[in-house]
Amino acid sequence: MQLRPYQKAALDALDAYWNAGGGHPLCVLATGTGKSVLIAKLIQDIAAGFPKLRVVVLVHVRELLDQNLKHLLQLWPDAPYGINSAGLRQRNWDAPIVLANIQSVWRNPQRLGVRHLVVIDESHLVPHDGDGMYRSLLDGLRVIEPSLRVCGFTATPYRLDSGRLDEGDGRIFDKVVTDYGIADGIRDGWLAPLSSKATTASVSTFPVWQCAAVNSSPARWRTPPTMTRSSPRRSMRSPLAARTVAPGFCSAAAFAMPVMSATC
Repeated sequence: MQLRPYQKAALDALDAYWNAGGGHPLCVLATGTGKSVLIAKLIQDIAAGFPKLRVVVLVHVRELLDQNLKHLLQLWPDAPYGINSAGLRQRNWDAPIVLANIQSVWRNPQRLGVRHLVVIDESHLVPHDGDGMYRSLLDGLRVIEPSLRVCGFTATPYRLDSGRLDEGDGRIFDKVVTDYGIADGIRDGWLAPLSSKATTASVSTFPVWQCAAVNSSPARWRTPPTMTRSSPRRSMRSPLAARTVAPGFCSAAAFAMPVMSATC
């Protein structure tokens, strides 16, 4: 498997970070740039120098587990892996490489035993604090192996409720070691440029409940000025641009009108 330049750069950045004594890195890569390939290659490279490596790859949905397994086996057909997923009816706790749904393993860290590395796919789902599934599992694994390392992969290195994943009290990740965004992927030709299928003028829309500030009548009584109640909802072909505005929404222009002249 031929790695793309930015994927190789990400692996080099991880290697340099850990060789310098780093702890828990975060890799930021845009959706569609091959995080599962990186995860597979990372595990293979570390295992080559550390044959006793025991790692857990955590995901929150079965589709991601399937994707990570697919690329692991493409890259390393003889990988000593096991799957732990209640949805897939597979419960492997002992394999050197366990690919797991977090919902299936978080209550039993002791059954996973010693783990040297935890890889978290879609790591923006890990909260800064609290008793969530990820934190409960990591706390339990650290009791068994205090030198445990955690490596996160995500396209969005922040949470709306707590900010950046590598900043603030309670953070799990210490530093973003590589950042390859959508603009980078488009520039380098790995991602397709964004395009719109709209053929008419754009209309910004707001949920009708947001119009309460400019109209005191109940939301269920209001009809957008550009569409009658009998107009079909399917006429709204794009959330960003369309000939008409879908029922339940009002145009940005109407939203901006003074209170006395608001029409939505």
